[in-house]
Amino acid sequence: MNKLCIITGSSGGIGAALVRKYCNEGFTVVGFDAKPKNIKQNSYDFYQIDLSDLHIENKLNFISETFSQISKQKFEDVILINNAAIQDLKTIGKIKHEDLQKTFSVNIFAPVLISQEFVKAFKCSKKIINIGSIHSKLTKKHFTLYAASKAALKSVSNSMSIEGVKDVTVLHVDPGAIETNMLKDSFKNNKENFKTLKNSIPKKIPSPEDFAEFIFYFSSIKSDYINGSSVSYDGGVSNLLNDPDNK
Repeated sequence: MNKLCIITGSSGGIGAALVRKYCNEGFTVVGFDAKPKNIKQNSYDFYQIDLSDLHIENKLNFISETFSQISKQKFEDVILINNAAIQDLKTIGKIKHEDLQKTFSVNIFAPVLISQEFVKAFKCSKKIINIGSIHSKLTKKHFTLYAASKAALKSVSNSMSIEGVKDVTVLHVDPGAIETNMLKDSFKNNKENFKTLKNSIPKKIPSPEDFAEFIFYFSSIKSDYINGSSVSYDGGVSNLLNDPDNK
């Protein structure tokens, strides 16, 4: 079967793992990222594009035209994974308008606009998977921008699942800690806190490859009645009360 997976943020830790997984499973993979291509796969096509200013008309037209050209191949199984995200760590008092604009442009505006073009271009049965975050409901200091944008993405996933056309299945995943460079960078000034994080999660922190395996499994479920489902992938930490008895 002719299968296609489109992945935003395809050059990051999770994105690259997703590219490798779907290519290995026989998919043609199309990736978008502001960073250069960093994976060599025969079935992988890459487009370098900064999603932080996707509102500029020519950029959105480029994605629309790219989808239109790709759709001529008549794929039978088509998946869009909205994975691209930025994590700008600031206290509320230091957040500027341009910080809000950039974070929301990548983390929420881009998934909405790209999903619109995806639905218009591909006429077959299709899935959209939005990669959220545990921070949409459980967060910590300095994560205002990231947490707010991921909470917005969860709301968008809910709405997309009931407002979309009948041939679109919308799924949402809220991962907890994944051992990516983004996670490590957030602890670069305090390695002891990273050790504490590892010890606080009931299960070990998974690798990007572990997460890619899960996303592939989730996207492979054939029933379209799973539409609107939201799954936590956090090792159970979201069930852990911050209490002395749990130390």
